[in-house]
Amino acid sequence: YYCRAYGRHSETLDWLYFLHPDEFWQFIGKHTHDKNKLWVIARNVAFDFTVVKGWTHLRRMGFKLKFFHNGRPRRNEKSHSTTA
Repeated sequence: YYCRAYGRHSETLDWLYFLHPDEFWQFIGKHTHDKNKLWVIARNVAFDFTVVKGWTHLRRMGFKLKFFHNGRPRRNEKSHSTTA
């Protein structure tokens, strides 16, 4: 988890090594704050999201998925990602 410094708040960096999906989602819940976006980035998002049972946990925790990007931009093309 990374949160850049702003105002009087200092930079925050928090790492997690987990062995069970519940540990991952507890970490996500700990770092989710009202009216703030939380971006979760993965190397292989389709595989990783399946391993952590993402759809099950997102619904159970009351999250609303607004954006899911599973690809990479074409060569010489900039990535233009937006949320719905």
